[in-house]
Amino acid sequence: MPPPIKPQKAASSLKQKGFMEEKKQKGRKGQKDHIYYHHEFHGKVTGISTKISHSSGDISGDLLTKMKKQLNLDSNQDAYDFLACPMDMQRYNEILIQKHVFSPDQQ
Repeated sequence: MPPPIKPQKAASSLKQKGFMEEKKQKGRKGQKDHIYYHHEFHGKVTGISTKISHSSGDISGDLLTKMKKQLNLDSNQDAYDFLACPMDMQRYNEILIQKHVFSPDQQ
């Protein structure tokens, strides 16, 4: 099982790999409850998105599994490699293109 990932590290990785940050007001008294991240390729939203909660701790176990599904990856190790940075944006986009999530010609 991969080691836990700090939410700040995951957020930084998402932004480096083509995800745009969107803060939503959801909690009591207008507190920001989650930060949503939407993947873009050539400036267009691909439909891949995930979120990081302000109230959660490190990312591991069940949370890593949920993010793996949201990121359209096949294993928790892939999700870890994505969030901890060994997997770069080009490789991630190649995976999504191979899975026909979007076309490389999408402009």
